[in-house]
Amino acid sequence: MEFTLMQEVIIQSDAFSLQLPIGKTGVIAKIDRAVDQAQPYCIRVPWNHEWYWVPECDIADAAEWTSKSAEEVVRESLINGALDRKNKQAFIKAIKNTGAEHGLNE
Repeated sequence: MEFTLMQEVIIQSDAFSLQLPIGKTGVIAKIDRAVDQAQPYCIRVPWNHEWYWVPECDIADAAEWTSKSAEEVVRESLINGALDRKNKQAFIKAIKNTGAEHGLNE
C-alpha cells in the first residue's frame, strides 16, 4: 500500500527491531522515494513525541485497521456472550459466521 504525507497510520509490527511502539498511531511526516531505501516512511508518534523511519510492512492505514479491529471485537463479544449464556445455537451461529468470512466453512 502506498501511503501519503500526513496520513494517519498504526504501527502494527517491528520488522527491524527498532523498538517501535506497536499499536500506537502516528502520522507520516516524510517519504523517501529512493529505490534503495529500506525504510521509506518517517512517522511522528505523538504518544512518545518520537520520529521513526519505518518500512511499509510495519505500518497500516489507521482507518482500515480500526474498522477491522471493531469487527473482531463484535465477533468476539458475540461468541463470549453465547458462551456466558450457554446458548449453543448462538455460539454455533457466531462461529459459522466467523468461519464463513474467512473461507473456513466452504
